[in-house]
Amino acid sequence: MRKSEWAARYMQHLQARGVPHNKAVRSLSNKWVKILVAVLSTRVPYDEALHMGHLLRNQVPWAFDPTITADIAA
Repeated sequence: MRKSEWAARYMQHLQARGVPHNKAVRSLSNKWVKILVAVLSTRVPYDEALHMGHLLRNQVPWAFDPTITADIAA
């Protein structure tokens, strides 16, 4: 979550909705598994910018929150 902008936004979105930490981590893990399966099946490397672009293009509500930023330097 420290290096992924969309993951940080997703976790903060879940926390703001009152989702318990364990359930939020499990939900995020499921999203990463989906990405891993796509990467392994297509053999195309993961691209954070491309993924974030898809989220924004598909108007995923939590992807638009400008107050949430990942600690990319960490």
